Amino acid sequence: IEYSVDGGGAWVTIAESTDNDGTEPWTLPLTGSTQGRVRVRSVDGAASDTSNADFTLNYVGGKLTAPKKAAFGTLKLGKTKSVKLVLQNTAKTGNLVVNVSISGAPFRIVSGGGTSTILPKKKITVVVIYEPSVAGTSTGTLTVTSSDPAKPTVSIPLTGKAK
Repeated sequence: IEYSVDGGGAWVTIAESTDNDGTEPWTLPLTGSTQGRVRVRSVDGAASDTSNADFTLNYVGGKLTAPKKAAFGTLKLGKTKSVKLVLQNTAKTGNLVVNVSISGAPFRIVSGGGTSTILPKKKITVVVIYEPSVAGTSTGTLTVTSSDPAKPTVSIPLTGKAK
């Protein structure tokens, strides 16, 4: 099994010999291409098949930069405060896929939650709101899972106090 990123001009081996079970896991190259192709050949060379047309390979990786913490300060009961947290892909190439979730009442995501793709050198803003209903200190966590191999999961502590 081989792949090409130039429409079949050059081929890179994925597997020299593998079971004919209809699947073969492989790691995409660290580059994108709009001229991807796959070729499968029998070991003896008697049979061969190649992709009928070019397809797109999107490199996903990226480099996540995220805040270390989010402090909402002290609020009077009945008041709310929102904080904007910026998630950035600082990589020159490679889209960054992130999934943003939150735990810990009384914090909630107003915008920017769920799954997003951040293009190279771009950012998204996640808006978190603090709505305390009882006096005291509140803590929560904003969790960011990402395609950044160096930071697959980042936990951002959230703190606030109500009086």
